[in-house]
Amino acid sequence: MNYETVELDALKVDPNNINVHDEANRQAIRDSLMAFQQQKPLVVAADGTIVAGNGTYEVMCEMKEAGASWREDGGYVVDIVRTKLKGDLAWAYAIADNRSSDLSYFDPQQLAMALEHARQDDGLPALGFTEEQAIEAIEKAAKMNAAPDEFKEVDDDLETEYQCPKCAYEWSGSPKQS
Repeated sequence: MNYETVELDALKVDPNNINVHDEANRQAIRDSLMAFQQQKPLVVAADGTIVAGNGTYEVMCEMKEAGASWREDGGYVVDIVRTKLKGDLAWAYAIADNRSSDLSYFDPQQLAMALEHARQDDGLPALGFTEEQAIEAIEKAAKMNAAPDEFKEVDDDLETEYQCPKCAYEWSGSPKQS
């Protein structure tokens, strides 16, 4: 892959981009750019059309218009990688790039820990989370760890009804029927 740094104005949005970037999404991108700068290149066709990263580009244009930069040097250049994909293949890649991200999900426990940490540092916006969303995710993870109400308290001295003669596992309830 050949990485390049080009002027923002040298690029153009893909008119066939099917991914919608609403205000909440653009704000998350903006907050991320302000906190972390540009950390991955936009994927661009030979003619300057963006194949992957249209939302980031749109936010960069908005930031430039507002006089804000995502770069330490205050400039308005963009890191890109040129793709050799053309036409339907470039369009299909753009869809696959977005869809593969859509199909992933957060591990609830790991996310809760990250959000707790970010809340302490006022870093939620950079992660794309509001305070309310963070609290909801943290509470969801806590509920996943909690034992159901019908479970008795866990205790090594808890009386059990049965014990496996082979492995010494103890339990209460019904024994396995042969």
